[in-house]
Amino acid sequence: MKNLVMIMLLTALALPRSSVTQELSKTKEATAQLPLEKVLELYRQVDQLNQTQELAPPVPALVDRIDLNSRILEDRLDVQASFKIVVLDGNNWAQIALIRVDDSICFYDLPILTDAALHINEGHLSFLTRTSGTYEFTLKFLVRAHQQGRQRQARITCEQATLKNLHLEIDEHLFTLLNTPAHKERDQYILFPEGNTFLVTWRSLDSIPETKLENEPRPTIEPYISQTMASLVTTREGICLTRILHALHFEGLQTITVTLPQDQSLLKIFLNRNAIPFTVQEGMVTIPVKPSRAGDKGATLEFVLQQDIGNLYLAGHLEFRLPMIDWPINEYYLEAFLPSTYNYELDGGSLALAHKLPQLKDNFSMTIPTPGKQYIFTQSLVLSSGPIAKLAYTVDLKDKYFE
Repeated sequence: MKNLVMIMLLTALALPRSSVTQELSKTKEATAQLPLEKVLELYRQVDQLNQTQELAPPVPALVDRIDLNSRILEDRLDVQASFKIVVLDGNNWAQIALIRVDDSICFYDLPILTDAALHINEGHLSFLTRTSGTYEFTLKFLVRAHQQGRQRQARITCEQATLKNLHLEIDEHLFTLLNTPAHKERDQYILFPEGNTFLVTWRSLDSIPETKLENEPRPTIEPYISQTMASLVTTREGICLTRILHALHFEGLQTITVTLPQDQSLLKIFLNRNAIPFTVQEGMVTIPVKPSRAGDKGATLEFVLQQDIGNLYLAGHLEFRLPMIDWPINEYYLEAFLPSTYNYELDGGSLALAHKLPQLKDNFSMTIPTPGKQYIFTQSLVLSSGPIAKLAYTVDLKDKYFE
């Protein structure tokens, strides 16, 4: 009987008040008494339910963009896939398929996602979350090609996306691309899908005529650093620990020379995530570098440094100098974690305030705690110098005294 009365009351609340009055007048014997607070709470629940139903999006999530950057190897494609996913419904679980997965695909680098996960579901790599927002991430995988003589063909099937394209890098001294049509832009081909599928077909060359090598020498790629990500942590005692990760772009074997700022000691060096020995002479260290795999055109180089900047007082200035490197750097990012008992303002230097970090921030070989207030800085096109950030600090008195 009690449950029946509650059902009748909720039904009445969902109706207009005039309808409720008419119905109650017809059935005067069906009455119930509830505290006013309970009645108001039931009205609020009905209003929230109606509002949720009205604002429900037409689709829970969608894939806004898929960018595939691939490179042809002897018998497979090396693919870096970047996704932009928009989740509209934050009240329910949203699952969306990204790439069809079979025995020819092998993932070797997956991102770390917040409030979301990637998993294999019914032959697809799928994205799963129940938190609304925009998600951007990158993953890497190899696609084994089907072989017929010297001809190779690789297949990548993506699910529906607003925009999707494939940028293809090929060494034309080793392979020839058989896809048509294929639009060429600078040193890359841009391929468009057939439906949801990208088909990449190529053939390996038998030999290279010597006259062609003499008349058309292959241009040498000048070494450069596409991105640098630095992360530093400073304690109230004045100890500063800095990690610096460089994304190198080059061919063959190269050397790179780093000049350390004064009063900074070099603790570790990682090449392609592996610790390597080093010797510092007169504040400089020269490191031989090679690609992470044969035929690749890139590597990662990471430094870990320590510096004693002294005690922090009620107010003062901090200066953070980063090492100078003899390769040009396209983009430099610095993430600083500073003691939370102070407020900070940029007070000079070559770095400017920024609001977003690159995906390179998740690729450090050495993990350390990062307490304190976070500040992000950036600089573009760093040549023959070390970036500098100068900060002014004062004690943070917020919530420390009564106003």
